[in-house]
Amino acid sequence: MYDEYVSHPDRFINSTAAVNSQAEFENEFSMELRDFNSAGVVAANQGIPLSKMDKHDYYVYGEKIQVSKEQRQLCKDVIVKLVSKL
Repeated sequence: MYDEYVSHPDRFINSTAAVNSQAEFENEFSMELRDFNSAGVVAANQGIPLSKMDKHDYYVYGEKIQVSKEQRQLCKDVIVKLVSKL
């Protein structure tokens, strides 16, 4: 993505910081989605948007998975922040 940024910076939002290296790009445009794996697997497998998931057990390939409300909210918050940068 950094190469794309260098070639076409107009395709990205105006950064609040100078972005002159791969590390600076990652700092400005990447975000950590902690434990998104469980929420993402459930959402994809069940066809449920993250915003519609609620607190109960989901069964994915025979395994019971529960994603806490706090974790779902953290994932949603990071996704909203990430999308705002597109």
